[in-house]
Amino acid sequence: MLVLRPYPKPTEHLNEYLIRLCYINGFFKVSELLRTLGMQPIKQVQMGQWAPHHLNALNKVLTKALGRPCDDVIALHSHNDADNWLFGYDRALAELVVDFPRICVHCVSEEKVMDWRWAIGTVARCPKHLSPLIDSCPHCDKLLSWDANILELCPKCKKPWNITDTKAVEPLSQLEKDSWPAIDGFINVSEKQLQDLTYAMYMAARPFDAMIQRYGRIPFSQNHYQLVLNGLSLLTNEDTRNKWEKACQRYWKAFPAFINPVHLFLNKVQLIEAESQVPSTAFLERPEYIQKARVQYVKNKDKDQPIYHVDIFLLAKAINLSVSDCTILFESKTFPMVNKSFVGNHKMMKSKIFNIKDIIKKVKRFTKGPKEKTSYICINENSKSLVRHLCQYGDVVNAVLSKQVQGYFNDAFDLSEVYVDKVMYASWLIMFREEQCRYTITIARAAFALHTNEKSIKSLVYDGELRWGRHQRRGEFIEGDSFLSYIERNNLDET
Repeated sequence: MLVLRPYPKPTEHLNEYLIRLCYINGFFKVSELLRTLGMQPIKQVQMGQWAPHHLNALNKVLTKALGRPCDDVIALHSHNDADNWLFGYDRALAELVVDFPRICVHCVSEEKVMDWRWAIGTVARCPKHLSPLIDSCPHCDKLLSWDANILELCPKCKKPWNITDTKAVEPLSQLEKDSWPAIDGFINVSEKQLQDLTYAMYMAARPFDAMIQRYGRIPFSQNHYQLVLNGLSLLTNEDTRNKWEKACQRYWKAFPAFINPVHLFLNKVQLIEAESQVPSTAFLERPEYIQKARVQYVKNKDKDQPIYHVDIFLLAKAINLSVSDCTILFESKTFPMVNKSFVGNHKMMKSKIFNIKDIIKKVKRFTKGPKEKTSYICINENSKSLVRHLCQYGDVVNAVLSKQVQGYFNDAFDLSEVYVDKVMYASWLIMFREEQCRYTITIARAAFALHTNEKSIKSLVYDGELRWGRHQRRGEFIEGDSFLSYIERNNLDET
């Protein structure tokens, strides 16, 4: 049984209580305490998310060590689970509680107690002392760990906290005040504000990336408080945004403004006018905020940061194509994906990543205008010749980019219309339809091609003009050969 057996304080969750329990009983580490009490220690990384079997084992040993039921101590782990604001699926950073320890050196020096609210990833500074919540030692720059020494000194270099080393230069902004939760978990910000703040934090970590990839938990990156302050500054300070926009021009000057990271940010968030300036630092890219699927396919990791990665939706917008037409281009591998794994489920579209810089470089080769002594016609998604030949506009764009048809675009960022060689295009259309008719086609597609409805297509089947597709459910597919024969018998290409 432990000599000193304190009850939890209102500002403590499970990890914070265990740190204080270690400290007052002379243990250096939580693992040392658990081993002494007869429990197999858990890893540091597991202390952010205690597993149920670890909690059950902890309950047993603490009940014996404290000489009282410890359900109240174990309940600290889920104390704020009812606070819905701690998790939001639509945020860039979904869960706000971080896995790593953060402290206010003034508070721990004065009270020898940690506050659970320091683990909120959208909080940068202590509202009492206006000092940053550090996650690494100011002396040795080593990362903090869940160690009882943290209440008094750095667990690594053993130097005591010097409260003169961290001085706030600015008072808290109103958004910082509102983002600091009450002890009971109440917070004075809306879900929209949390979405904007986490988005701003992500952009502060990846200031030149056009692509946003959602994180379930906030990744660890050293001096997290600086990231939060930079995010707050993006939301509240026009001068900071102007500096960011100027820095972005280095990478995005040659691209349309609407895919510039600054433009994307300003269109999504609601800016806040702050009465006090939030202290911020220079824009530094944090590699911890790049998911591995993007990093592993970068050709030159030293020079080529994946800032030009985009998903298919932003790519389609950038080149002025529909998503369905853009899908044809990546399915045919004309537009290669950065992540090589192919997922056929179109609900997984956001998992498909493209390098827009490489794609625009490829398209620019087809913007040099027509060759001499050739006759060109303009084709777009509304061209009548596409429908009758079971063709989409994206198929024509793909044919030009893969050099099946001679053609060109007026602009690399506008593929909404293409100029093609008239003779080559007519020949290609016939071959394309023949290829499509090697298989069964849906009754809806046949009706669209013949400018009629599904009821009329069924009548043509019953009259022997068309045939149901083999090995398919009747009423859904027709045989491609019968469709092609029907077109040729009735000379429909001439109408």
